[in-house]
Amino acid sequence: MMIMERMQGLHRWSTVDVKTWASTALGSDIAELFEREEITGECLSEISIEELKEMGVQKMGRRLLVMKKLKSLMGAITRGGDLMIDEDKIS
Repeated sequence: MMIMERMQGLHRWSTVDVKTWASTALGSDIAELFEREEITGECLSEISIEELKEMGVQKMGRRLLVMKKLKSLMGAITRGGDLMIDEDKIS
């Protein structure tokens, strides 16, 4: 699978798919926040540290951790690695 195809796969993630990944990678609090804010894969790939603050992630350490995990996800997609999610759960 080419990099663009993998990125398009992320862009097709629903809010449920994002919540599933976030639950594993970031914990239920961020997963529920992403669900409440209707974050899809397309949104996830564009999210910024400032937007996390606007969504209510007040602690800088937590925002930095989220950004680190997002960077790791994007890197895994680019490398074709494990996305830390059960693909059978992706709609």
